[in-house]
Amino acid sequence: MITRLYTIRDIVANEFGPVFEAKNDDVAIRSFKNLLRKEGTRSDEYELYCHGEVDRNDDRIAFRLLDKPRCIAQTDDVVDHSAKEKVVQL
Repeated sequence: MITRLYTIRDIVANEFGPVFEAKNDDVAIRSFKNLLRKEGTRSDEYELYCHGEVDRNDDRIAFRLLDKPRCIAQTDDVVDHSAKEKVVQL
């Protein structure tokens, strides 16, 4: 089974958060949206990045990391700024 490796970058701190796995970009974006829903989260301060993938086939685990992390989504991609409050579109 192959899954991808993602992190959420805190723009203000200029740091990547903990690594998490998702089956594909759409599932990772859904997790990113869920984070932005949390009360008190400043949604304009985060980006979602893919760092590579992990392959768990047979009896081995193989990691394939990208040369440079790839930005998958920014807050503006997933937040509806037209509403009074910031609401994540599903």
